[in-house]
Amino acid sequence: MKKNTFYIYFVLTISLFAKIAWEPPVLVTKNGILPKIKVVNSNVSYSYQSQKGKDLVFYVSPNNEKNVSLPVAKNENFIFYDFQQDARSNIHVLYSTSNTLDEIRIHPPLYVHITNIFKSKNLLSPSLFYDDVHNMYITFYIKYTNKQYSVFARTASETSNVSFWSGEKIFLNKFEHAVQGSFFPVADFYSNEMLVVYSKRLGEDLNRYDTIYIKKSSDRAQTWSKETSLSREKVNATFPYLTIVGQHTFVSFLENQTNRNVPTFVLLHSTNQGQSFDRTEFTNFYYPIYFPKIIVVKENIYLFGYDYSKKHSVLFSRRYNFETKEWTEMTYLSQTNQNILNYSLAVDDNRVYIIYENENHNIYYRQNDVTAQPPIVFSSDVHTNFENYVDVFAIRWNAKKDISGIKGFGYVLDQSSNTIPDVLNMPAEINGKTFSYLDDGQYYFHIRTIDGSGNWSATTTYSFTINTSPILPPLISSSTHLPYVTSSNNNPTFVWSQSNEKRKIVGYSYLLSEDDTATPEKKIMITKKNKQFKNVKNGTWYFSVRAVDEHNHWSEVSRYTFSIFYKKPAKVVRKIIHSQSSNLFVYHVKHGDVLSRILKKILGLNSQTAYKAYLKDVAKFNALQDVDYLKPGDKIAFPVIVAKNKTPKSDLSKNLYGTTKKKNKILVVNNHETTQKGSTIKQGDMIILRDKYFLRTGKFPTSSNFGK
Repeated sequence: MKKNTFYIYFVLTISLFAKIAWEPPVLVTKNGILPKIKVVNSNVSYSYQSQKGKDLVFYVSPNNEKNVSLPVAKNENFIFYDFQQDARSNIHVLYSTSNTLDEIRIHPPLYVHITNIFKSKNLLSPSLFYDDVHNMYITFYIKYTNKQYSVFARTASETSNVSFWSGEKIFLNKFEHAVQGSFFPVADFYSNEMLVVYSKRLGEDLNRYDTIYIKKSSDRAQTWSKETSLSREKVNATFPYLTIVGQHTFVSFLENQTNRNVPTFVLLHSTNQGQSFDRTEFTNFYYPIYFPKIIVVKENIYLFGYDYSKKHSVLFSRRYNFETKEWTEMTYLSQTNQNILNYSLAVDDNRVYIIYENENHNIYYRQNDVTAQPPIVFSSDVHTNFENYVDVFAIRWNAKKDISGIKGFGYVLDQSSNTIPDVLNMPAEINGKTFSYLDDGQYYFHIRTIDGSGNWSATTTYSFTINTSPILPPLISSSTHLPYVTSSNNNPTFVWSQSNEKRKIVGYSYLLSEDDTATPEKKIMITKKNKQFKNVKNGTWYFSVRAVDEHNHWSEVSRYTFSIFYKKPAKVVRKIIHSQSSNLFVYHVKHGDVLSRILKKILGLNSQTAYKAYLKDVAKFNALQDVDYLKPGDKIAFPVIVAKNKTPKSDLSKNLYGTTKKKNKILVVNNHETTQKGSTIKQGDMIILRDKYFLRTGKFPTSSNFGK
């Protein structure tokens, strides 16, 4: 045969790498035979016969609910069947029963009912499918004479509502000299091109052998080309299988050479609709395989079959990758202690489906692992919603579990939002990457997971902005005080904001000072953006704020200048923390009184210098803001000591001051107008100490045991 270029897909050596990962098997039924699975119009459908052959059961995804149940009449059993979905997703069933072996029936009989194809009870291996214009096709082989079988194909058109064509044109094999029969037809379509491969037995007695042939129809099975041999001459070839993917046609079969104990797996490839094939032999399969089938999924070929090196026929799968030119290790899909009787394959995009029956007539369904979950990306150094003032930072990720394990990751850091990594550049055990000293700008970290089956996940993209310019100082405003304006409000309130700032600000420090050069400390004092002060005294004030980001970068100081001036009238006698109200002497202000005159009366002061010495202390005790602003009715309080017994003033002076020389500081309240000096204190007398500390605080100048 003429050789064509074969994409350099295959080599003759086998390098083993990770096994194909399959999702766990799902038990379909414990009582079924002859399972089949197909994908049409993105629907995954599977079926099986009840173990006694009394009915057929069909399930259709995505809801996996029973769609069709086809029973037979009493005393009948299904002998063979196949099913397919038409363009409207209706299921059609091709079948024959034990009472109608000479008939092929279609259910439901929408547009054709076929009977009496051949008067034979040996019609085998039927297959039903549709082409791209909805014509229905059937292939099968049948015992044509007592010893000979032959392959047939028939078709019907849904649009013309005609019966299956009959005549010599559907008779694929005529029996020539030494032809013992033909078997196992497999058909597939490319547009209006139909290809059928089958095995044909030649020779006689011990010298007979099977050869793989192919026929082609370019007019939808109305006429057929001459058959072409695909296997080697006089070498027994079995189990042909055919699949067409786009412009590519693949045929596989086994060749049993006389000098080998195990078969050679042969794969043929054509890019011209089967006119010529390239041949690749895989001779180093170190185990006997039977009933091989292939499915092509993108850049991979999946091989299935029975491994007879075990005590039982165990279902296995392997995968060949066009790019790496390597086979995976063998993956067993069924239990190794049970025989597999039948299996069926289907493919949808890059997912492979298989359904199989074991010797106990338990039917299982499986699908391969074709998806990897994208990783979860995070960072404590750079954030997506803020500008980041940082020189060195780390990005981390967590991979989600995968049934085939994690092989590694592919990542790219760039300034494009739609990059898709396609190179594995990070091993599975690494879950972080550190970057340093990037230029200011917007960045995107893209990462994908590669699982143990070689599947790439979708891309996870983590975006962030680097900005190493200084942080802008806060903008301060006040609803109570205008800048550089004097106000009588002594409870100023301030709010601030970050102008055009997208960094992550974590706090602020502030300072209220009369010094225009003072700055807040570099420590977080507040996280909210407002501050209120109370009872601020008269003067010009400077409120300062600075911001800090999560990387401890501080902004410049922002200042707000304002002034306060107010007059506060004398208050009613305040409650003194160190005295009870009964330990106060209260003077009631009269018309014309000022504090200096009051001090002369109460404290017995004669000189202006003397009363000025006590003026500030009495004013502070009474919380007076303006000593010259008194009005009649105001009350001026003086702290007093209440004598518990009769005591000489000299003894009290010694107890309070440690000396008798300060007894002139001790004044006894005579009435609400004056005090008296005297030398003796009687029990119950109210005593005022002419002492600045006492008059300012109400506390004794020293520790005292007065009255004891």
